[in-house]
Amino acid sequence: MASAETKGYLTEKQLETLTHLRLYWAREGHAPSLRELGAVLGIKQSSAYARLRVLRRLGRVTWEPGKGRTLRGQP
Repeated sequence: MASAETKGYLTEKQLETLTHLRLYWAREGHAPSLRELGAVLGIKQSSAYARLRVLRRLGRVTWEPGKGRTLRGQP
């Protein structure tokens, strides 16, 4: 059975993460830090980063490694 990821669907957690990212971008004009994202999602920074890595693999976000606040959403 194919996973949601292989079918192109986003999981509830992935949607939650993207929603918070979009709201933050709209309000602040830039991406949140991992600490800020983790805090709003109620998870650790490492878990926030893990979610972002999956979203990057799915082509939903990009960033420049080693540079802060370079996270960008994809259409």
